[in-house]
Amino acid sequence: MDRAQVLLRANLEVARGVDLDQVLHHLVDAARALVGAGYAALTVTPDGQPERLVQSAGDERLLARMAGAAALFRQVEWGGGPVRVPDFGALPAATRLLDGHALRGPLLSVPIVLGGRTLGHLDLTGRPDGVEFTEQDERMAVTLAATAAVAIDNASLFAEVRRRHAWQEAMIGVTTRALAGVHTPALLRELVYHTWRASGADGASLSLLSRRGRHVRVAVAMGVLAPFEQLSTPLEGSFAQRAIRVGQPFQFDPHQHPTSAPLVLGTDVGRVLIAPVLGAQRAFGALTIARRCAADPFEPIDQEMVGAFAAQAGLALEYDGVPTDKRRRPAHHTGVSLWD
Repeated sequence: MDRAQVLLRANLEVARGVDLDQVLHHLVDAARALVGAGYAALTVTPDGQPERLVQSAGDERLLARMAGAAALFRQVEWGGGPVRVPDFGALPAATRLLDGHALRGPLLSVPIVLGGRTLGHLDLTGRPDGVEFTEQDERMAVTLAATAAVAIDNASLFAEVRRRHAWQEAMIGVTTRALAGVHTPALLRELVYHTWRASGADGASLSLLSRRGRHVRVAVAMGVLAPFEQLSTPLEGSFAQRAIRVGQPFQFDPHQHPTSAPLVLGTDVGRVLIAPVLGAQRAFGALTIARRCAADPFEPIDQEMVGAFAAQAGLALEYDGVPTDKRRRPAHHTGVSLWD
C-alpha cells in the first residue's frame, strides 16, 4: 500500500469513527507505516497536560523497550514546529533526561495543531539501521497530524453532545416526577443522583439552609461526597453562603482553603464546583459536584449543567411549598430549608 492510500484510509477512519481511542490507534499505526518507523507515539495534551497516550511498535519487545519514551520526547523544548533529529540520544537536553534509558537513533516529532491550539504530539523513531527521516517523511507526518487534530476535535464535540443529551434526559425525568407530585426528599435525592451521573463527576451533594439560616447541612451526598452526608456547619463563611451571594456556580480546590481543608484531609475529594439553589424570593442552599484529587478543573459546560440542575432543585422546593417561619427569620435572611 503506497503512502497516498495510507493517508486516504486514515482520513476515512476519522470520518467514520466516533470512539477516539480506536481512531487514534489507527492513526498511530498509519503514521508508523507511512515513514517506516519501528515505534510511534501519539500524545494528546490539552493545556500541556498529558491526557491520553497511544503507542504502536513493530513488536512487543520494542514496545516494552520504548516504555516512557514519549514522556522523554515531550520534555525537550522543540520550539513549536516539526523537528527531525539524527540521534535523539545525542542531544544535550536528552542526555540529561535519559538517566540510563537506552534510547538512540533518529526522531521525527510533529505537533498536532488545530486553530492555533496544540492538542498533542506525534513522535516517530526506531527506523531500521538508524536511517534518518527525510523532508518527505516530515510532510507525511504533518499531514497525518492534521488528520489527528480533526479526530481529537470531533471526539470532543461528540462527547459534549452526549453529555448534553444525558443532561436533557435527566432534566426531563426530574421535572416530570416533580409535576407528578413525588415526595420532595425522594425527588431531591434523585436530582442529586442525576447531577452526579450527567456531569461525569465523582460525587455530588445537596446542602440545605436551616430554618433560622445560621447553618447549612449536607442533606444528600453521593460518591466521594457521601461521607459528608448530614454534616452541619455554620453558614457564615461557608462556600454555600458565597454561592448564594454570588448567585452563580463557581469552582475551587478545597485543599487550598483553610475552612474546607480540614474537612477533606484524608479523603479523595479534589476539585469542587458549587451552585446556589435559589427560589423566586428565597435561597434554599447549594448543589455541589466534586472530582477526585489531582483532577483537572471543571469546564464551562459543567458549570452550565450544575447551574441548571440547581435551578431545578430550587423549582422543586418552591413547587413543594416548603413552609417557612417568617416571624422567626431575621429580616435580612431569605433562606428556608427542610430542617430545623
